[in-house]
Amino acid sequence: MSPTIKTSAVKNPATEKARKAVLAEISKRLNEPTPATAPKPNATTANGANRAKGSPKDATKRAPAAQGPTSGAMGQTQKGQTAAKPAKLGALDAAAKILAESKTPMRAVEIYAAIEAAGLWKTLGKTPEATIYAAMIREIAAKGKDSRFKKADRGMFTATGKGG
Repeated sequence: MSPTIKTSAVKNPATEKARKAVLAEISKRLNEPTPATAPKPNATTANGANRAKGSPKDATKRAPAAQGPTSGAMGQTQKGQTAAKPAKLGALDAAAKILAESKTPMRAVEIYAAIEAAGLWKTLGKTPEATIYAAMIREIAAKGKDSRFKKADRGMFTATGKGG
């Protein structure tokens, strides 16, 4: 036989008062109009947040491009000539360039130091050397003989002289 637990029929007045307050709040919320039937405010953003008075009509839209020496197609001058932009290299492209210039095997730490000194590539990651090392290993595994990199020794890489 399991023992039975008797609950007290006497209710705590503080608990009863809190319960009634919660029930009143629930019924008040149930009687409020739903968002679908509520009148829509006249100044809201795309996500429904209210805008301050005097704010732009649609704060979520992008501002129009500034008019300057370029117009029409992106990167073209008014005379139709392409404007010269410095090419941003990725980690692998920068590593290939550094290794091709060095002519000696380098470690990933040395490669990243040279990349950073030359200003070819920047990252906010904590271990950029590991990123470069892993990327070079992946390229060697994927492209084999056509890879731009070759392992010279444990942790050491050289350029193969092959393009992209």
